[in-house]
Amino acid sequence: AVPAALAEAATRGGLPVDMPGPEATLLERAQRLRALAAKFDVVLLHVHPDDPVPSMALASAAQPRPPVVYVNHADHAFWLGREAADLVVNHRHVGSRLTVERRGIPSERTALLPLPLQGATASGDRDAMRRELGIGPDQVVLLTVGSNYKFKPVGGAHFLDAAEPVLARHPEAVLIAVGPGDSGRFAQARRRSGGRVRAMGTRSEIGGFYAAADLYLESYPFSSATAVREAAAHGVPVVTFAPDPAEADIFGSDASLASVWQRAETLEEYAAIAGELITDPAARARWGEAARRSVDESVDERQWGDLLDGVYSRAFAVGPVRVEELDEPGTELDDYDKFVHRLHACSDKQIDIGQADAATRILELASRSPAVRLTFASLAGHAGVPERKLQYPVALAAPVADERVVDTTVEEFRKLAVSGIAASYRMVVQPGELEDVVPLIEAALAAGPDMDIDLAAHDDPRTAIDPGTLVVTLEGDGFGHLPEDRFPVQHRAA
Repeated sequence: AVPAALAEAATRGGLPVDMPGPEATLLERAQRLRALAAKFDVVLLHVHPDDPVPSMALASAAQPRPPVVYVNHADHAFWLGREAADLVVNHRHVGSRLTVERRGIPSERTALLPLPLQGATASGDRDAMRRELGIGPDQVVLLTVGSNYKFKPVGGAHFLDAAEPVLARHPEAVLIAVGPGDSGRFAQARRRSGGRVRAMGTRSEIGGFYAAADLYLESYPFSSATAVREAAAHGVPVVTFAPDPAEADIFGSDASLASVWQRAETLEEYAAIAGELITDPAARARWGEAARRSVDESVDERQWGDLLDGVYSRAFAVGPVRVEELDEPGTELDDYDKFVHRLHACSDKQIDIGQADAATRILELASRSPAVRLTFASLAGHAGVPERKLQYPVALAAPVADERVVDTTVEEFRKLAVSGIAASYRMVVQPGELEDVVPLIEAALAAGPDMDIDLAAHDDPRTAIDPGTLVVTLEGDGFGHLPEDRFPVQHRAA
């Protein structure tokens, strides 16, 4: 469903709002989105990487549409939609690099717009927040902020592998984690540290936590790019764990926007940097002020406004994207590819190519056949693949003595069989055509992968259609026209 905020914005703009309901098909959603987009001067796509609707709605330049700007907030992940993006806006330099090198988008169709931090200034009552948290005057608060998944390892170390040794060496330190829940590794660390690791879960207001913090530890392996810069804006020194430069680039915060983070490449270096900041208030003040100044310089509101104006101007200047402009990314792998591979492998998003091919075949069949679609509960079930709920006992076709009809029917049977749509496959032929049809069937079977097809003779092929049969039809076949009210379960061969 379209977020209520979009409907509210459209209503305020005096636009008629006719949002699709949850039962709407993807095509219906795309049609609605394209119609709505036509009422605006520019479209900003801030969408989920896996959402196909914007691509369906806006990829074709055959009909006039406003300029489309794709906001690349998931620059480290696979996403759909480059054919719909007249301009790709990245928040980090590495995002721009990956847009060109790994997505095949021309550099002139990219722009850099750092995340704004309007209002991210020192706020909250430090003393009141520390009292609320039960923090003593001699304790040092280490803060980390990020969604729970940002702390899940991707084939490497856990954040707590770096943070726990620091707590063990410094009993005056307390780690506050906003985002993760008190379970798994965080619950274990709480018990091991005697309660000095506190996973607070999701919080709607976190300004007080920044105010109470003495030191900010960037989440690992994934940075919360906004959180780390908000901490710096509050004058809190930042320490990051970066054992691999490519990993730090693709999963970490953008060092080009705040160059004063202290980065540790090893656990020992991490403990030493954090230890100095825990024990030396002057060092904390010095590094915290440097971090605050760096963020202040990178988020000048007037400068950011100029950058935003430049994005809009370029979106109009570059014109609609053409498919022939888009390159195929190279096949040579680099360190960035290694970490993207790890990300998908460790997050259950890595799908075997054979499994992906099978899902693609099913989607192709289901897209043109309600009868095939009925056999699946979901087309995007566990791990993103279709989930079957039933299988037809038999798929039935009625070829005639025509090479095109026979070849097309056999090929369609193969597609259905590979996808498991029916348990068996059968052809019925009028007796007078058997001598001509059988050689054609044998030739079609010999031209591709072998499969079992039962063959029977019927004066009227329609009499062979039993209840529950998937009827595979084709123009010019032996069934002729089958009324849908009498034969509802039909599948049209491509």
